[in-house]
Amino acid sequence: MKYFIPCLFVLAACQSEAKLLPQTEFAANLVELCGQTFKGEVVSQDPQDDDWREQVLTLGPVDCTDVAMTIPLAVGEDESRVWTITPPSVNEDWIKLTHAHTLADGSPDPVTGYGGKTLTEGTATRQEFPADEYSKTLFRENGLDESAGNVWALEITPDEALVYELTREQRHFRAEFDLSDPQ
Repeated sequence: MKYFIPCLFVLAACQSEAKLLPQTEFAANLVELCGQTFKGEVVSQDPQDDDWREQVLTLGPVDCTDVAMTIPLAVGEDESRVWTITPPSVNEDWIKLTHAHTLADGSPDPVTGYGGKTLTEGTATRQEFPADEYSKTLFRENGLDESAGNVWALEITPDEALVYELTREQRHFRAEFDLSDPQ
């Protein structure tokens, strides 16, 4: 956890003194989550998410290292999901979001390691991650062609809420996590 923060300060020092890039500001906002766990819920109304809407979502504990944030996501008792967020670096100004899934026996799900990186600078409070080529290929190879159009987003309002969103044609998923009440 202690390494993630200094890396952001080094990066910030390398950028213009006038203004940090939105990706760096966004990553700095995420640092506040390190070491904590949060409860959340599905707030979108897509009928295919009814089973998730009935569950309490648990995010964390958020683990921060010198190269990434790892954020477990539990849906009720199902702890098979982990997000990894790779912050901007001195050489790159994008942020990457990766999803890892495991099967009930703990082995990797055939559809794991997908995600994308930011293609625009976004804002200090919202970043979008269109599916990258690896993910598009993975989805198509596993009969999930519609997922090739996925765009994930993270929004953060410090000390209030973290939002995870998935959109694609005819699909909208949104979950909100309460940052005001760490568990």
